[in-house]
Amino acid sequence: MAKLDLDDLWEALGTLAVVVSLFLTLFGSWVWAQGNVAILDAQQSQDIAVLKSQVGEVSRRVTDIENRLFAILTLTIGTTLGAATSALFTIRTYRRVKNGGKTG
Repeated sequence: MAKLDLDDLWEALGTLAVVVSLFLTLFGSWVWAQGNVAILDAQQSQDIAVLKSQVGEVSRRVTDIENRLFAILTLTIGTTLGAATSALFTIRTYRRVKNGGKTG
């Protein structure tokens, strides 16, 4: 059987301590990074929720603007038709009066 020397034991313990230290350092870094990723995820989720809310608000405003533009278009068409009808009846009435009440 090989005789275990005290120096070999100290060397094995030193190597084991370096390996454990390296493992704990890397594991701690990984845990730290996971915490930062969780914080970034939460911030991104919050940003996404805010952006969705803003998109909804913009969509609502666009719909309101579209409705108002449609109302303006409808009023404009109605006013134009009314003015054209009034002009035609005015011309017709003027011609009747000019011709002495005769049609045609």
